[in-house]
Amino acid sequence: MPRQIDRNSESGTFQPQASAGFVSRRDSLRSALGLVVAPIALGMAPPIRGVRSFQLSEPTGLRRFGYPVHALVPDAAAGRNFRLVRDGRAIPAQFRTVEGPGDRKEIALDFIASPGPLETDRYEVHFGPEVEPGPEPRGGLKLERRDGRFFISQGGSMTFEVAEDLSGFLRSVGSPRLGYLKKEARGLILRTRGAKSPASLDQADERSTPIRSRVTREGPFAVGLTFEWSGPHGISSTVDLTIPQSKSWVQVAWKLEDPSGRIDGLELDLGLELEGTPTLVDFGAGSTVYGQIKGGERMELLAGRTVGEPSTDVGPGWVVRRGEGESSTILASSAPGSPRPAEGWAHAMDSRRCTALAVADFGRSKARDRISVEANGRLRLDRDFSAGGASAIGPKSLAFWLHFVPMPVQIGAATSPQSILSPLRVEWDRPPS
Repeated sequence: MPRQIDRNSESGTFQPQASAGFVSRRDSLRSALGLVVAPIALGMAPPIRGVRSFQLSEPTGLRRFGYPVHALVPDAAAGRNFRLVRDGRAIPAQFRTVEGPGDRKEIALDFIASPGPLETDRYEVHFGPEVEPGPEPRGGLKLERRDGRFFISQGGSMTFEVAEDLSGFLRSVGSPRLGYLKKEARGLILRTRGAKSPASLDQADERSTPIRSRVTREGPFAVGLTFEWSGPHGISSTVDLTIPQSKSWVQVAWKLEDPSGRIDGLELDLGLELEGTPTLVDFGAGSTVYGQIKGGERMELLAGRTVGEPSTDVGPGWVVRRGEGESSTILASSAPGSPRPAEGWAHAMDSRRCTALAVADFGRSKARDRISVEANGRLRLDRDFSAGGASAIGPKSLAFWLHFVPMPVQIGAATSPQSILSPLRVEWDRPPS
């Protein structure tokens, strides 16, 4: 239909007049603006799409195979849908809402990666109501809670059993064909100044509160459990357990508040299922030290400035001993000018199974660290804060991994202790200003 024109005598310009079937450009802009303003006027924000980028790097020059990655996504707690993207493709990932400090809601990201030595990759996390959720695997981990215990299954290949009160720490670990732990175990232990003997965390003090457990995150890639306890004199304990889908290990982060310095040590005491004789042992000292023990023998790795070794500029000393009862023989030790501190890991092996223990910051804190393996399968980890005559006042911590694999370990593990102790690094880009 032809447009109707009316001459404006004052301005000397032409003004289009609306007629049936015609909408002016100004009216179109007003209508479009109304679509944006209307939701805000009604108290509704328009859809927001957020993107956070990060760099994933391999820090130690080791090839990784299906390595678990965990990170908290900054400033994404308000998001509803999440998607992990690399090179324009969606990557299977697990996003879960977790509680941060001060009950603040945060988004936990879990996925697996296989970078090469010193390789760096870039990823993006897309989030927002209009984002299509990223893929998750159909299988993966399964968590069940029954009879006062947690059961975490890796698709039927491995199952981890943990008591809700953390008694015994790990009650059982294994596959239908191969178990790794004996039933008798003291688990996590507090060594309190003045006490007649060390006590398991779940029985540490009659005046303490019962251990409270909760599931912090659950999905196909990772399950997280938290155990909280508080005792007298302001002492409190938090134990975080993480079981990933791609590796048969348990990651443990034990943190303790000790404002009056009453805790002399944190310990782990487990009974390993070992068959036959001798028991084979590897230790990660300055390099690998290996040996065999039988009967009542044990091997132990000690590190820290309290073991009697000369202090050096590169870090604390270490020593590996083997013996029975109170007697022991030094098999290896550091020396002044030794180029490397103790790595802080152990393998305990029989002909069918290997249990690996890797300890973060072994011998590098203001404490003495000890890993001890006995021929009968007793595995102990001890962090002693009392070497200077008085326990340190303030926070204390102990972080370690327990990896359960079939023999030979070089095939069954597919991940070295050095890789376990050096997780892949996630570095988030700064958000645009």
